[in-house]
Amino acid sequence: MRQAGKEHTVKVADLVAHPDNYRGHPEAQVSRLSESLSRYGQYRPVVVQAGTNRILAGHGVVQAAQAAGETTIRATVIECDDATALAILVEDNESTYGAEDDRTKLAELLADLGEARPPSFPDERVEDLLREVTMPRRGEVEEDELPEAQAEAVNQTGDLWILGEDLARAHKVLCGDCAVAAEVEKLVGEHKFGTTT
Repeated sequence: MRQAGKEHTVKVADLVAHPDNYRGHPEAQVSRLSESLSRYGQYRPVVVQAGTNRILAGHGVVQAAQAAGETTIRATVIECDDATALAILVEDNESTYGAEDDRTKLAELLADLGEARPPSFPDERVEDLLREVTMPRRGEVEEDELPEAQAEAVNQTGDLWILGEDLARAHKVLCGDCAVAAEVEKLVGEHKFGTTT
């Protein structure tokens, strides 16, 4: 395993955002990170390239520290060339790619934490998660049991059902054959419908 860099306490003002960083941190996320720093402290150092002070991992944490008025931050300083620094930047951004969460277990953990849940899970996000894990997935819905067929059908050919009390606007349902002109006329009366061929 390659030797990692050394951890130092550095000035926040000395750190530089990597010019090729493609991942942004919206104001709402920076606010949550600031709250996390206030609540838990900095439990993981950011990663910085030696000599350039460019941030390779932890841009959002640095922004949160700045927003919180912090003047120093813990950083792992790595001696590497620019190509390696860029590779580390991308790798850190994409390191969780392909990971899968057990969403049900996450919902249970958040329920256990109650009001102590982390800032990353405001009420609306928890509600969305609970809806997700409680909704049945496709193929998991229990089918209704079909009733036994009646010996004699209720509907007979020619029966016309009128849905609604206003006969002029009511919907009509006919038990019949649309290929039989007399049955179609019974349903639509004098109304004529255009057809296309």
